[in-house]
Amino acid sequence: MKRPSLLVSPLMIRVWAGLFLALLAAFYLYVLNLAANPQVGAAYRLFYFEQALSDWPGDTLSALPTTPLELRTDADPRIGAGFEAGGREEGLWTIANDAYLILPAPAPQDSDSYWLEVEVSRVFISAVHDTQPVTLFVNGHRLADWRLLTAEGVTLTVVIPARVIGEDGLAVIHLDLPNAHSPAQAGLGADGRPLALFIRSARLLARQPA
Repeated sequence: MKRPSLLVSPLMIRVWAGLFLALLAAFYLYVLNLAANPQVGAAYRLFYFEQALSDWPGDTLSALPTTPLELRTDADPRIGAGFEAGGREEGLWTIANDAYLILPAPAPQDSDSYWLEVEVSRVFISAVHDTQPVTLFVNGHRLADWRLLTAEGVTLTVVIPARVIGEDGLAVIHLDLPNAHSPAQAGLGADGRPLALFIRSARLLARQPA
């Protein structure tokens, strides 16, 4: 009796090779999608991915107050990385090129946007840098740019499209401050911290104030 051939035709080899490559491509696309859209909690994302938090927040992010944020102590969980430690009655300095605030969005509304106000009491300007450019991101979206020319206080305002707020209801405010520099660099004392903005308060509103 004739024994069956164990040889596989070139056509079958090409078919199986094509199926394998298709499955491999689908797997890599799945992995890339997970990397771009990781299914993790807000605390994990902010601490590990965005590095917006200096310390692990535990369960505090699930119950952040929606009241206006007064920057009097860095113990408030809404104050992220890039701010000085300790407490002041009048505000806190940013002490890095990147500073973060985490604000919960107000209750659901019929408007398609929110209103953000950041009250800056002082701007650190010196002979080293005579301007302070500020770029504001919300949840990774670049929404505003300013160039502050004087040390006087100013209120930074921006409209945030509702679509920018994530499913967790949080607005991660990222202030990019490329000209942050220290008083020591400017010959104004021994303080070696890179300063830029002295922020008094921040609030996220459901609509622009009347």
